[in-house]
Amino acid sequence: MVLGNKTDLRQVNCMEVTQEEGQSWARDHGLMWMECSAKTKEGLLSAVHHVVEEMLARPSLWEVSADPVALTATTSPSSGCC
Repeated sequence: MVLGNKTDLRQVNCMEVTQEEGQSWARDHGLMWMECSAKTKEGLLSAVHHVVEEMLARPSLWEVSADPVALTATTSPSSGCC
């Protein structure tokens, strides 16, 4: 699962990855996409529930992949957004 964080910043148009970009990237890599906010806790419980439900429904998800998906940052860690 890929979690898009900082959804609380959507109102101030300060998100670096759009929902559409995140969904597309996750889909291209065979991953689930959800959004959340660590600050407001919006979406966190739902994401955890979804992961647990998927793992219980498909025990094969517990296996460690021999070919993990590499996650790389495309911007500098301190973009000056927030």
